[in-house]
Amino acid sequence: MLWEMYQQSQLNRVTSRANAAQRSADRTALRHDEAIDSLEAKIDGLTLTCRALFEILESQNAITEDQLVDKMVEIDLRDGTKDGRITPARKICTGCGRGTAPNRTRCMYCGGACVEDK
Repeated sequence: MLWEMYQQSQLNRVTSRANAAQRSADRTALRHDEAIDSLEAKIDGLTLTCRALFEILESQNAITEDQLVDKMVEIDLRDGTKDGRITPARKICTGCGRGTAPNRTRCMYCGGACVEDK
């Protein structure tokens, strides 16, 4: 009888922890869903803006679709890879020479200044 009470208390404890973990996972999933919705809305807005700008330029005979595509390819190739994305240039530490993320201004290893890799 004592053993059964102990087992039941352990089961209750584990069940409580599992329920708490599930609630936490549900909250995290909701936050991610909201972030995705926000990003999709921004992408839709940027797409609309780009389309409007292109149509204005096209209607004024300032640019053709072929010129736009050529410029997009040129910009895409600036990072050395034609992948449909703009990849920020990697940075190099002036102190130790290690590579680092493009958004860093200081090296996480030695504290030296980071400059764009050429």
